[in-house]
Amino acid sequence: MEMTGLPAALQQHEAERLSLIRYQLMVAGQQVQQPAPLNSLALGSMQDAVESMFGLVVEHLHIATPNRNDFLQLFDAVAGRVEGEPAIVGYRSGIAAMNLARVNFKHHGNQAESGTIGRHLGNSTELIGILSQRVFGVEIESVSLLLFVRDQEARAHLELAQSHWSSGEPDGAMDELKLAFDRITRDYESRKAWHPGRSLFSTKPSFMPSIFDIRKAGKEAEKAFEWLESLDGWVKMLALGIDMRRYAYFDAHTPSAVYTLDGAAHLHRREGVLVNEEVFAKCMKFVVDTSLAFAQDDFDFDAWAARQAVSQGEGV
Repeated sequence: MEMTGLPAALQQHEAERLSLIRYQLMVAGQQVQQPAPLNSLALGSMQDAVESMFGLVVEHLHIATPNRNDFLQLFDAVAGRVEGEPAIVGYRSGIAAMNLARVNFKHHGNQAESGTIGRHLGNSTELIGILSQRVFGVEIESVSLLLFVRDQEARAHLELAQSHWSSGEPDGAMDELKLAFDRITRDYESRKAWHPGRSLFSTKPSFMPSIFDIRKAGKEAEKAFEWLESLDGWVKMLALGIDMRRYAYFDAHTPSAVYTLDGAAHLHRREGVLVNEEVFAKCMKFVVDTSLAFAQDDFDFDAWAARQAVSQGEGV
């Protein structure tokens, strides 16, 4: 996991906790954008993020707390130790109101106004940012999310994407996001196959004619072939469990990629596509979420190798 730029005194487990807290805030940010009453789910996510930060600060500073299960007592314990301006105690009423809104929704189904939920998120994010800076010496926005990405090659692409974005190079950033996503999905698929070149997720026949053979049949056949290729790709994404609405958004904002036999990627950027901070953040989270989803139920399946072992008397 890349944690460059973090203070040397920050422990690895603390860096990982900060990453999870940042991820919780991102989840809350997405939930806030949902229509009512779904946007009220953000209250639970932001409260979890704030409480996680309180718990991490308590452990880091070795703060004695009379009751860590009491949210406001935990707040008071942290506020009494973390100094600076603005004073942490000034956030108490806002954080208490956020927690009350969460309790009212969770236990009684009372929905808060959309503007109120947004204000609670802003207050929670600001408080977490202040605690991260004062206690750990790091901006919460700079904490890496890449601990969720197991594949080293994909993680390297995501690190480059962050670097390009920070340097004001949006095209390079989106290129790397595309390469990271393709690496994650291609690796996951390639390790689950009936035989070499035939994954569990493919709808293509065993002996697919080449594009050169198709072209001999005329333009109509070539267009039909392109359609079937595209359809196979979308069916594959569905079979992999990928959220297709989020994938369509990602696909629209990242370049297309053609891979040669040696694995080299040739990227083609789409003209007129606007990429801003929100687009980059949504696409980055989509790639991280895909990696996280794959990790939950990953497995290796090589039917070809198993059959070869049986035929050679080695067993399954």
